[in-house]
Amino acid sequence: LVTVISWSAAVDANNCSPFSLSAEQMAEAASLDWKDLAVRFGSAVGSYIIGYKFILTLTAGFGVIGAFATGKYRAMLVLTLLSCAYFMLLYVFHLTCFGPYYFENLNSVSRFTRVPLQMFHALGLVMLLDTALSLVANGNWIALGGPAQLRRSWIVGSLIVIVVLLMGWQVRMTLNSVVDTTTRAYQNIDPRIAEMRTAAKRIKSLRGISLPEKPILTILSQGGDSAVVSYAQFYAMGYRNGKPDPLFNVSRAISWSPEPGNVWQTKGSDDEVAELLSQADIIWPINLDPWLLKVLGRLIPDSLCLSALPNKALVRDTASENSVRFRCIEKQEPATIKKLSEP
Repeated sequence: LVTVISWSAAVDANNCSPFSLSAEQMAEAASLDWKDLAVRFGSAVGSYIIGYKFILTLTAGFGVIGAFATGKYRAMLVLTLLSCAYFMLLYVFHLTCFGPYYFENLNSVSRFTRVPLQMFHALGLVMLLDTALSLVANGNWIALGGPAQLRRSWIVGSLIVIVVLLMGWQVRMTLNSVVDTTTRAYQNIDPRIAEMRTAAKRIKSLRGISLPEKPILTILSQGGDSAVVSYAQFYAMGYRNGKPDPLFNVSRAISWSPEPGNVWQTKGSDDEVAELLSQADIIWPINLDPWLLKVLGRLIPDSLCLSALPNKALVRDTASENSVRFRCIEKQEPATIKKLSEP
């Protein structure tokens, strides 16, 4: 009760809740492909459960089986019911409150799944230990031949081996975590880092030719987070006379919508977003949606160029005198493309 009250006090009443949807929001949710979401959601959760500390999950599973065999199932039954309710609510949030981006790209499934999974690990290991100690104390073990003392020694020895193996495995995981924290050797690299590195190289090659000496870069990462701006700013770093002097400026806005679906999206109408994009010297698309493509269509007269996005970058067309227009360019320098295509 204290936990519920504490959480309730910290929750913003204006946040979306699947229990207080308007009729319009409910109709919108009903129009979505909820079956496809269920399949994708279930597959993502199942894949993560299998891949995350599988040995520990398997060991905890043996503990649960042992506990059920000895009639000690209430705690696991409660955890199972709570986990089912938890994942059901998480699915409903994807369907209603997380917005269109997270409907297509599931929202941090690994982070959410770890909550009940780690509870299962902890409870399963406790059940394994409890079951083993109960069997040792009572001597109620399947006859393995030999005196009871030998059977008990075999059980205790098995427990010691399991504990040693788990400790060794955990030490290895801890070491990997330390290495990963230091060098990120085991960490998945955000592909947008390489994307911004390519963008910086392309901008440097076009400065003073197709672009001003200090152009404005606008990134289109529809529905994504703002980390990509930091990546671009890193590659834009430059110095002149001992003082910071960026090679190009980076627009802070990277995602727009008339009705923002997450905290990183900027609210804006078609006209407002078109006006903002027209201030850029180079536009670097990463993720687009139909609405933003429609807005870009007002700035790109070439339909072939528009259909090639986001595989192309956009630069201001200096030949257009009456209005701001953009044309497509390759994201990589032609020499780089040629080199990559060579056998």
